[in-house]
Amino acid sequence: MQTCGSWSVAYTYLPAGPVSGDYCDYLVQDDGSLVFVIGDVSGKGIAASLLMSNLQAMFRALAPRRLPLLDLMSRISHLFCNVTLPTHFATLICGYARPTGEMELCNAGHLPAMVFHGRGFGLLPSTGLPVGMFCDAIFHSQPIRLHPGDTLFLYTDGVTEALNSDGQEYGAERLADDGARWKSSAPDHLIRSCIASLHRHTAPARPADDIAIMAIRYAPGV
Repeated sequence: MQTCGSWSVAYTYLPAGPVSGDYCDYLVQDDGSLVFVIGDVSGKGIAASLLMSNLQAMFRALAPRRLPLLDLMSRISHLFCNVTLPTHFATLICGYARPTGEMELCNAGHLPAMVFHGRGFGLLPSTGLPVGMFCDAIFHSQPIRLHPGDTLFLYTDGVTEALNSDGQEYGAERLADDGARWKSSAPDHLIRSCIASLHRHTAPARPADDIAIMAIRYAPGV
């Protein structure tokens, strides 16, 4: 876990095999803001891993330029579209987190983000198509405001679609219940607790898909 000004951030990445098509990352800007991303490339194996490496390079090259979020998403999508086949795309959540607790979030075809707060949790659904589907895609963002102790929770479908021995998915509802149970914990403990619950669900087997989880907690003055 890392404390970055007003924010505490943790993430985990568990590939199902030697390579992965999941990705999560963040950068700290000079004013104490965060720019963060989590994504999942279509397909599996080496091809998905190579595409995700391209996506990581694009994010790392463009994020420090402090572009408006929708410009950042449009450029990433345009570049990604030009280096992939028409059948390849990536679901993605990218956002900015300001020192004041204000966030701007763009969800490009990804699973809903969760916000854990004092009253429980809320869902932030997708606001557009995955990146790379159309080179001229238009994206939309949504503003949210976190209060001290609130946590933004991002994850890939390797979490919610993990199966137990009876073929039952772990599911978004179970994830939300687990997250709400540990919402007052630090981001790294929250993630470890959710991963432990997931492993209990899939035991004795390992999850069959890549897993990425990121938790960003607004913790001013900590």
